[in-house]
Amino acid sequence: MAFRQVKNSLKQLNMKQVKTFVGLYFIFGRVPALRLGRCILHSAFAAVLRYAPHCLTACVMHLTQVHTAITLFSILFPFSLQVRAQEKYSWMYPQLNYIQFYDRKDIEPLYQAWQNVDKQKLVILHMGDSHLQSGYYPERLREELIKVLGDGGQGIMVNYSAVKTYPSCAVTTSCTGNWTAARCIVLKPKLTLGVSGMTVHTQEEGATLSFTLNRENIKNYTLLKLLVKKDTTCFDFEIETGDKKILVKTFSYPEKPEITISLDNFTSKTITLRTIKTSPIQDHFEFYGMSLESAENKGLLLHNAGVGASRFLSVLLQDLFMQQLPVFSPNLVILDYGTNDYLYKDKIDTSLETEIKKIIENIRAACPNAVIMLTTTQDMKKRNVSLKSAVKFVDLIHKIAQEEHCIIYDWYWISGGYGVAKEWNQAGLMSRDMVHLTPRGYQLKGEFLADAFKNTIRWLQNNPSQNSYILPIDSIKKESLDKIAKDKSKPSTQPIIIPHGQKEYIYTIQPGDTLGKIAVQFKVTVKELQAWNGLNDTRIYAGKTLKIYLK
Repeated sequence: MAFRQVKNSLKQLNMKQVKTFVGLYFIFGRVPALRLGRCILHSAFAAVLRYAPHCLTACVMHLTQVHTAITLFSILFPFSLQVRAQEKYSWMYPQLNYIQFYDRKDIEPLYQAWQNVDKQKLVILHMGDSHLQSGYYPERLREELIKVLGDGGQGIMVNYSAVKTYPSCAVTTSCTGNWTAARCIVLKPKLTLGVSGMTVHTQEEGATLSFTLNRENIKNYTLLKLLVKKDTTCFDFEIETGDKKILVKTFSYPEKPEITISLDNFTSKTITLRTIKTSPIQDHFEFYGMSLESAENKGLLLHNAGVGASRFLSVLLQDLFMQQLPVFSPNLVILDYGTNDYLYKDKIDTSLETEIKKIIENIRAACPNAVIMLTTTQDMKKRNVSLKSAVKFVDLIHKIAQEEHCIIYDWYWISGGYGVAKEWNQAGLMSRDMVHLTPRGYQLKGEFLADAFKNTIRWLQNNPSQNSYILPIDSIKKESLDKIAKDKSKPSTQPIIIPHGQKEYIYTIQPGDTLGKIAVQFKVTVKELQAWNGLNDTRIYAGKTLKIYLK
């Protein structure tokens, strides 16, 4: 009987009104402070259903009028994330969730770009490691920001299948033919690298690279910028979208690093590139990435340039970086590295500061007006002990930011500081390796960064005469340092043993290497390699170095 009453009442409603009622029910449920409202809605719904089902239509129509007010309220007072974090993740410090800066001039160009986003695109180049490559973190950041700024496109894409690496959740890729690949994770890459940090190369005519976007609302994405090697010996290629095919001459615009193609009435989610030989001297094709954008010059365009296992030094291995960076013309470059810079030895190398400053110098030389944002990592564990160098890394990032006029997103303290990896893991936010986050954890981090941007823009609007914004973290830092002092008896790496009277040899780990294979090659044991390099287990990574003492 009750079901028939609901059915008959809902027949009188349009879909928008039904969605409004359900939406209000869940809006009140997501914000703890408003849960009483959900209870009232629930009770009201039950009462109307029981005593006056014919009034349900009028009730929901009334709620439809309230919908606009609720939406405006959520925009003007976006505290739900902070409230939710304080309730569910008590170890975090959401009150610190701001972009910090030592000099207002360092963030002012970004603030102005944010204000003018209806007239000119706000472009963010987000560079980093495996935390970005999987896509969950930058995609959630994009989703949250385009609600405020508008959608300016998908941004840079690489073909993960041809590179033979794990994909991003944003794009499904495939390829045919024989492709060789390089990434910015080895000291001597086999191919020239650009901004994306990944390059693929083929000598095969008819080889293909396909990209399928895993999102809706892409009809305005009608501008395609391709970064390929351009000389007379390179194959031309064909772009296929749906039932349309466009022949592209690779060497048509040699003076520019990019090739720009207009995709009129773009409706297909899949774009395929196919190599075509149009001249006897053409014998190869090299692809550095492509950016799919809206033709309108407005909204947010976020480029995810994450490469798993990369570190700050990786950017300096990208030979085409300075040549290609102006193609993207970023308002903001986020350098989201650090994990692979101190994870393995729990030590900050003396060269790290020089590397970061050189990257900043290169960005400013290529794009003088770009704002540069440095980030900090979060608590990670090795052998069940939190890495002690994280606090030193935070201090280094602040030092460089102040000296080099960069802004900072200090995620380390926002996420809880030292020793909270266990809490992240138990909440289902951090994976078992105690280094990477789960998809849900990365999505939460993306929400936090988006919220930090919005919080900071509001702060800048409300404090026009304030010249800096650095949050006090003395008490939080002291708590972390006290924990570190207690954990000193639990070293995160094995002590390094250096034998006397033996010649030291530095070996660069190659793709496919294992400790066992290297041990056989140099006639030593695996245990000796571990002892000489302070390794806790047998995991090694291409591009890293090992000390080997020859007998």
